[in-house]
Amino acid sequence: MTLTGQTSGWTRAELITRAEGLAATYYGTECVVVTLSDETCETTEVQYGNGQVAVAHTSFSATFEADEHHEVEARSYGPSKCRKCNRDSWPHSPLP
Repeated sequence: MTLTGQTSGWTRAELITRAEGLAATYYGTECVVVTLSDETCETTEVQYGNGQVAVAHTSFSATFEADEHHEVEARSYGPSKCRKCNRDSWPHSPLP
């Protein structure tokens, strides 16, 4: 199941970090993959007392999609494990 939502921040890196944090909380694991879409940069015009006008960058916003994704390390013996969260593929906690 894909998690979708919206996020905003001062930089694109902040957008990704916030989306990853929301997805990690939703899925209960740090093993998530996030893609951004509909990115927009919002700007504001600032007028100085001398009549000059400047355009200032205020923030970015975007829609994101996130999925749980494990980096599975296949083993010739025993259960396969996720490289990131070290979760076993069987018997009690199968990886999606």
